Amino acid sequence: MKSNVYRMLGPKNLKMEEEEIDINSISPTDIVGKTIVSIVSPGTEIAAYIGAPPLRPMKVYPRVNGYCNVAEVIAVGSEVKNIKLGDRVSTHQSHRSSFCCDASAVNNVLRRDDDAIAQATSYLWHLGYYPLLRANAKPGSNVLVIGLGALGLSAVASAALSGCNVIAISNRKFARNKAIILGAKSVYENKDISAMNKWSVDATFGVGVDLVITTSNSWKDWKTALEIVRDGGDIAIVGFPGRGLSSSEFNPLDSRYIYDKELTIFACGNPSSCDVTPRDIRFNLKRNYLFLGDMIRQNRLPALEIVTETINWRELDAVYQRMESRESELITVALDWTR
Repeated sequence: MKSNVYRMLGPKNLKMEEEEIDINSISPTDIVGKTIVSIVSPGTEIAAYIGAPPLRPMKVYPRVNGYCNVAEVIAVGSEVKNIKLGDRVSTHQSHRSSFCCDASAVNNVLRRDDDAIAQATSYLWHLGYYPLLRANAKPGSNVLVIGLGALGLSAVASAALSGCNVIAISNRKFARNKAIILGAKSVYENKDISAMNKWSVDATFGVGVDLVITTSNSWKDWKTALEIVRDGGDIAIVGFPGRGLSSSEFNPLDSRYIYDKELTIFACGNPSSCDVTPRDIRFNLKRNYLFLGDMIRQNRLPALEIVTETINWRELDAVYQRMESRESELITVALDWTR
């Protein structure tokens, strides 16, 4: 069978290519899936689209984009036990009409009545939830989220659902309004540092901001994170400070912040995917997927709030152009592969 696969050949050079999948010769542990929906992850995909510096030394192009995919299983290998024909599965497959992969790459098997689009957002929600795990955030923790794209909004909703006291920063009015809907108590523009500092005293009973979750590349936002977090606080990095920018005008590891405040700074982009017992790693990727999928199923995580619209899969290039232009009311988009 033929599979249509989106591939980036260079900056702003998105092409559709065909790949052949021989269903009759898959390995015993493989499955073949026919994509129902895939979700655009704006930060990662637009960086690749515009040719931003890679995150690590690597050959950048050609490359595929996307990692939020829900598909129907149309073939299974002879040794696959827990996945059957007709199941809908969530994987990290890129934007493509069909694929063949090892069954171990399946993160979750959807239930019959699950909304495919909502479940396809699971990894975006995971990227908002994971910093709370890394920081050991508790009900009552004071959390500041910087940047309100898809990941920032998922962090707001996840923190609010966890009982945290949440504020957020964005220069987009639409995103600020969305953050309030998702549970933020207050939202600010970056220029409102004095108002945020006052909030961090008045609304936290003098404790201050325990955890900053930053999803931004901006040096200004990074400086805000360093300034506003309390002494002994945490900064969780979901974005990539300085990526694609010139050197900052200040020392991003200035001792008055890092040393004097004794901050803990950690990255939140590569959770364990080891298939081990809960005793070894309690919160691994697949167990997190099961939890988040159930929260989405119960409508406790408002998954569809971060999906601005659903469009035909053939329109991905137009979506990238809209996202590059920073269309103000565009968060993320679902690609429908069924038509």
